[in-house]
Amino acid sequence: MNILNRLPYSKKHSTLSVREEIVSVKPYQIIVWVSVAPASPREWNPATPAFPAILDIGTNHNFVISRSHLVRWGGIQPEFLRRLGTTRLDDKRLITREADIWLYSNWKGQLEYRREKPPYRLNLNEGIIIRPDEGIRRTPLPLLGLRALTHNELVTIIDGARLEVTIRTARKMWWPW
Repeated sequence: MNILNRLPYSKKHSTLSVREEIVSVKPYQIIVWVSVAPASPREWNPATPAFPAILDIGTNHNFVISRSHLVRWGGIQPEFLRRLGTTRLDDKRLITREADIWLYSNWKGQLEYRREKPPYRLNLNEGIIIRPDEGIRRTPLPLLGLRALTHNELVTIIDGARLEVTIRTARKMWWPW
């Protein structure tokens, strides 16, 4: 099953709007649309707000989001998410919290996400990092890391010739003998 279907990215600087905020997108940043939700219940709630994140295979954690983005864009206070432990980010020890990340499908070849189709839930046993708004290198958008893709056994294809990304579930082989 395709989750992202030939999602385009650009060599040029651009902007996008999130809750009436203008956000800068640098060249070669792959923008995906996600939602953050408490891990229980594990059912999709269509009222959960979607917002952009950078697909960053250089981020070796599941998902990193600033406190202000989680509150403003996700509508969630970090204290409402169960604490799992701690991890390191930029030489600082930060709390990890239990949450589900929902990854939205796109229209084939377009950046726009499909609002009518339920997103794909990423299983994040190690939780997400909610970084403070001060004292840590600021990123304009949350980061969806390689660990989330790997732990969910997703096939990720970055087509540099076409400037497109496809993410799909692994095909299950069935042999009749």
